Amino acid sequence: MTVGIIGAAGNMAAAIVKNIIDSDYIKNNELCVYDINTDGLIKYENCGNVTICKTAKDCTKNSNYIFLLVKPNQISDALLEIKSELTDKKIIVSNAAGTTIDAIKKDTYEKAKVIRVMPNTPMMVGIGASGLCKSDEVSDEEFRFIFDIYNNAGVAIECAEEQINTVTAISGSGSAYVFKFAEAVCREAEELGLPYEKAITLFTYTLSGAAKMINESDDSVKELISKVTSPGGTTLAALNSLDSENFDKIIKNAVKACKNRADELGSM
Repeated sequence: MTVGIIGAAGNMAAAIVKNIIDSDYIKNNELCVYDINTDGLIKYENCGNVTICKTAKDCTKNSNYIFLLVKPNQISDALLEIKSELTDKKIIVSNAAGTTIDAIKKDTYEKAKVIRVMPNTPMMVGIGASGLCKSDEVSDEEFRFIFDIYNNAGVAIECAEEQINTVTAISGSGSAYVFKFAEAVCREAEELGLPYEKAITLFTYTLSGAAKMINESDDSVKELISKVTSPGGTTLAALNSLDSENFDKIIKNAVKACKNRADELGSM
């Protein structure tokens, strides 16, 4: 089983390659990589399991699974470039936000095998969250191979294609919401006299600890909030401030805006 990565110079591609190699999914020399940015492929030169290809067509020709890790505005050109090498034995794996299975088939052929994935950047540290869907032509066995790659780099879920733009809004872009929240909290801590480096250490542990409690506790999120909130206490003061600024509405609007943009990309 050979895997090809087109757009291999990026950080997400490096995370996928690392997970494939570390997990022993493939044997020696069954991983091909290509990127128009050849300087970005230098990191693979001393990797014995990886073959660096000179063109996207070569990468596709020598692979059963072809990961297209290019930006949404580049995927159509990439598909047209590799179209002649695609067969019913090859599976296209696309990470492009908003790019539908039908759009990929339109640029290739009607019965193309396509798997759409929406990962997120925490995959680079082994704690990713990914949503996957597939075209009808993809067998369960073929889908499972790709699903396991992402699931073993964190967690993965299978979803319907009409749900994947919501996955984009929740996890695909969600890490940026957390980064922005952390930055705001820790910059205010700095203004209040606590050094930024100490604040970020405390708050990142708070974030990971809170996430662990959500995943492992029998309590609902609302119950967890109530357990840390005392009448007339400090937490209540903070929560009241968030409510006065319509925090829930702000977050919901951000999620909706992200999903709507993914829908727009799919209709372009």
